[in-house]
Amino acid sequence: MANNVLNKINLNQLGERLQQARKQCGMTQAEAAKIIKVARTTIVAIEKGERRLKSSELIKLARAYGRNVSDFVKETPVAESFDVQFRKAYSRGETIETEIKPVILEFENLCQNYLELEKIMDAPLTRNYPPEYHLENMPLESAAESIANTERQRLGLGDRPIPLLRDILEQEVGLRIFYLVMPAKSKCSEMYSYNEQMGGMFSYQCLSSQRTTTLVIGTWLSSLFSPSI
Repeated sequence: MANNVLNKINLNQLGERLQQARKQCGMTQAEAAKIIKVARTTIVAIEKGERRLKSSELIKLARAYGRNVSDFVKETPVAESFDVQFRKAYSRGETIETEIKPVILEFENLCQNYLELEKIMDAPLTRNYPPEYHLENMPLESAAESIANTERQRLGLGDRPIPLLRDILEQEVGLRIFYLVMPAKSKCSEMYSYNEQMGGMFSYQCLSSQRTTTLVIGTWLSSLFSPSI
C-alpha cells in the first residue's frame, strides 16, 4: 500500500473507523497495541487522529480486526455506530458470541455497501416510515387491527394477501432487508438496527421458506408498533 494514501487521509476518520472495527471484534486497546508493538497510549492517539499510522501497522490491524485495508482508507463518510438488537434474547456464551460476530459484521457491511451504492447512483431510498400511533385507550386487539388497516391503506395494499412483503418494505417504506446465514446454536434468526444515516435495517435467517419469510418480516414489522399499543 502506498504511503502517500496514508499521508493524505483524514486522520480523524481513519481513527474513528479503526476504533469501531476494534470494538466490533471485541478487542481492547491494549491487545491492539501488542499487534503493532506499541504502547496502549499510542493506540489511543491513533484512534483520536493524533498519530499517523505506518502502512505496515494498518495492514496488521486490519488483519487482526478481520477487515480489508480498503475499509479504512476508502473515501466515504464514517458510518454511524452500528448497534444491533435482537427480537428476543438468545444464548450468548463465549462460543456463540464468536460465531455471531461475523454475521453482525456482514450485516453492517451489507448495509454500508447498500448506502454507498445509493450515493454512487444518486438514488437514495425514499423513507416513508409509518407515523407514530397513540391508541392507549383502545383494547389491544382493536388497536392492532386499527394500525394494520391504516398501514395497508397508507401503502395502497388493500385487503389482498402480501406475498412480496420484503419488496414492498424496501421500495415503498425504505427499509434495508437482507437474508443471512446465522449460526443455529445461537438460536438467533433475526436482527435489526437503526441510525439516522442508514435508516431502518433488518436481517433474518436465509434458510426460511417464502411463507415463513413473510411471517417473520410481518412479525418484526408489527413489533415496531408495540410501544404504541
